[in-house]
Amino acid sequence: MTTIAVSNGNQMSCDGSVTGGFNRKETRKNKIFSHKGELWGFAGLIHDKETWVKWIDGSDKVEPLDLSNMPKESIIMRLNKEGITVFDSEDYKQEIENNFAAIGSGWRFAIGALEYGASSAEAVSIAAAYDEGSGGSITTVKLGDKI
Repeated sequence: MTTIAVSNGNQMSCDGSVTGGFNRKETRKNKIFSHKGELWGFAGLIHDKETWVKWIDGSDKVEPLDLSNMPKESIIMRLNKEGITVFDSEDYKQEIENNFAAIGSGWRFAIGALEYGASSAEAVSIAAAYDEGSGGSITTVKLGDKI
């Protein structure tokens, strides 16, 4: 799948690999995107990302926060000035109390690194070393950066 991490409540990092079947390859598609001053990180089937983007910007005419039509097996994390929120396709929404979080197949490795003070990029790098679904180059974006 992937690893996406947030640290310090102001930056988000992701790995650069896409997995499918028994293959993993580097991708140029960014798993982080920006909308109205917020950062969004996507983990799941890469072709489902556009469905999430349309849901976020309202162009798919689905009621905001109605997750019943979202692609299965995907999860998305929002970072804004108010904090971190995680959504998934099973109608799950959670406001994160910490100023760090991680999603994707490597989240357990990343969250451990974040707990001990790693940056989001360091956490993704650590996760990629141990998680078979993560790897490749790491992209980091700070809140307010243009993507």
